[in-house]
Formats: sequence, structure tokens, C-alpha cells
Amino acid sequence: MTRHRTLWILLVAFVLLPLAAQGEEGRKPWTPEELWRLKPVGGLALRPDGAFVAYQVTETSFEKNSSRTHVRVVRTDGTGDRRLTWATRGSDSAPAWSPDGRELAFLSSRVDGNQIYLLPFEDGGEAHQVLDFPGGVDEFLFTPDGKALIFAARTWPGCGNDLSCIRKKDDEKKRRKVTALTHEHLLYRHWDAYEDGKVQHLFRASLDGGSPVDLTPTLTWDALTFWLASMGREFDITPDGKWIYFSGKQADDQAVSYDYQIYRVPVTGGPVEEITTNPASDMLPRISPDGKTLAWRASRRPGYESDRYELMVRPVAGGDARSLTASLDVSVARIYWDPRGTALYFDGEDKGDIVLYKVSPKGGKITPVLDGEKTGRGCHVSSQISKDGKFFTFMY
Repeated sequence: MTRHRTLWILLVAFVLLPLAAQGEEGRKPWTPEELWRLKPVGGLALRPDGAFVAYQVTETSFEKNSSRTHVRVVRTDGTGDRRLTWATRGSDSAPAWSPDGRELAFLSSRVDGNQIYLLPFEDGGEAHQVLDFPGGVDEFLFTPDGKALIFAARTWPGCGNDLSCIRKKDDEKKRRKVTALTHEHLLYRHWDAYEDGKVQHLFRASLDGGSPVDLTPTLTWDALTFWLASMGREFDITPDGKWIYFSGKQADDQAVSYDYQIYRVPVTGGPVEEITTNPASDMLPRISPDGKTLAWRASRRPGYESDRYELMVRPVAGGDARSLTASLDVSVARIYWDPRGTALYFDGEDKGDIVLYKVSPKGGKITPVLDGEKTGRGCHVSSQISKDGKFFTFMY
């Protein structure tokens, strides 16, 4: 049996309070001021060679009523922890390594919304902005060859690849003296964010320069699953770099439908194809390292948002879908492949803990990997496995 070592990344950097010396009678409840002194950690990104982990830390100023996030890096042996980004305004977050591990990309709100920046890690140097997309970028992923980025962003219908068109309509909206909006259909608001006419599309941007290419110009509704329903990045790229698989909801009854499906589109652009036909939800597509198998999470009952999710697989070339977790009384959350393609890992909540499970893509025994017995009771989240399969990184 393969043994894994684990690198523990604390979810919160605690400020130690001198309570022990005070005795039981000296203990006091936490105050808001003390709570804000904690420094939450997130955005773990394991470098492809397994030598470093990049992550983000948020620091809050109770006095200034503000918070800032920056990116740090630490070796996987626990040494060399250091800060990488020093923006004088805005926050830096969501680090991601280039496929060769020589550069680190991240999102920064230094300018108009979150923009993608690239930091030379091996050779040293300053971070530079990759593109200036009006309104900012939602999330991104390197293509396997490291020559381009696939990202999600909001655009105006009809603007296509014309960034000046997007900026013009953004400016017109800002100049309007009347801020009231007219809605002729549901859904008109997501929580506290009103729909303003923009729609989320997927784009490709070459790192050699040039304008981004809108890969989903024909979509009426947002390309990706709404973030509150999501368990991670809702798109993936095939290892050969030819296709993007993504999950979203294109039903006209957006307010009541929970019919999320998986689609694919060529990386170079072209027709969007619907891959799944399940009347319930299909989300979080993940392509196997050999490019032959599609895995995703799916529910069975149409329209039921709180249904249990199962881990599904089927050949990329087509064929019947199979559930790998039909007998497991756990709802599947985030999923990812073992780098060698021999197993699938997924998060699931069990008895108040978040556990990482492992199962063969052929089916069979489901094994807890990070759970209360092996690593302590609690939430094991944002796990990643090294390319050689010898260790995990995760937050706890």
C-alpha cells in the first residue's frame, strides 16, 4: 500500500493570547478585535515539481475597517516561508503556477477589478499585468503548454472580442444619472448583486500578446455554474490542449431551474457542444491525465438543490456514465485526479468533518485518505497531491 506524507498548512495563523497563565478564572470570550487579528490562509497552489506551495494570507485592520490579501510561498519541507507580492493598493490572491513552474500567476485588484498578473519565480523580477480586461477577471487556468490562459469574465452581449466595446458600455453605465434597472424576467438578482445585462463568458488570452478571444459568444446566460453552487473551478482543459470542458446552466428559467449541464468548446473557438443530458445537475468536469475519461459530480433529482451528489465517470469519446459513489452515504464535493490517472480523490462531509476520499476510476472500494483517524477530526480542505503521488498538501 502506498504511504503518503502530508504537509499541513494552517487555515488560520493564530495570535497566541496569554490565557494559560491566567488560569480558568482568567479566561474571557473572544472579542471582535481579537477575531480580526487572525490571518486566514487560502488559495493553496502546489508547484508542479512539488517543491513549493504558494498561498494567500489576509490581514485585517480593525482600526482602518479594511483588509488586504497578499501571496506567500513556502517549501514543502516547511522552510523558506516568504512573502511574494507587495501591492501598495488592492489585494493579490488565487496564485497558480505555470506548467513548468517557472512563473506564478495571480489575481490582483490593483487596478480595474481583478486582473491577471505574472511573476517570474525562477529568474526573479517584478510581477507584470498580463491583460487589462474591462471590469476584471473571475478565475483562470493555464493551457497545458503554458502559452495561454483560459479565463472567465463578464462582457456585454454583442461586444465579442472588442474590449473597447465593453469599456464603452461600462462607461455609459457609469455616466447614467438614473441607476434604476428594468428587469423583464427572473433571475434579476443573485443575493445582493443585481443583474446588469452583462453575461459571463470564457476567453483565451495568449501570453505573447493580442486581444482575448471570446470562446462562448453564443451563450445567452452565464457560462459557468454560479459560485455559491460550485465546489471549485467549473472548467477544465484536456491534456492535449484542444478542448475546454465547463459546467453551467443555459435554461431560460434561470430563477427556478437547477439543470446544470457539462459542455465543451474548442480552445481555438467554435461551436459549444452539450455533453451531458441529466435533467438534474452535472458540475465540476475533470479530465483524466491521459485525456480518455471525464469525471464530474452529479445529482439525480431534478430541481432539488440539496440533493446528494455522486462521482460520475464516462469515456471522453462517449458512452454510458457510471457512478463511483452510489453506495456511499456522502455527498461528493470537490474532485480531482491522481496525476498518474490511477485514482480519483473527492471531498465529502461525514459526521461534521470534511474528509478526503479515494476511489479507482474503475469503481470498487472507497477509502478515506484524510480523516479523523489519520490526521485528526475537522475540515480537510483544498487538498492537492504531488505529481509523484508521495504526499498531499491541504488546509486544516
